[in-house]
Amino acid sequence: MSGAEPDRIMGLEEAALFAERRIDELHEQVLALSGRLEMLARRFERLERVVLDLRASAEPDAPDEPGDDGPNPTD
Repeated sequence: MSGAEPDRIMGLEEAALFAERRIDELHEQVLALSGRLEMLARRFERLERVVLDLRASAEPDAPDEPGDDGPNPTD
């Protein structure tokens, strides 16, 4: 074994530890982003329901019977 080989092995071990820490950091970031994405998806679904409700309330009621020209107050 040459004198440079232990240095090379130490360098590889340090690189492996650095890579492991970086992977852990990236994993944490992915988890955080996943949580934010879920939150945004829930917000989008709520907004979508609000828009659909607003559209439904903006549509005029269909006549109940032929000759009926408007909404029935008992509906």
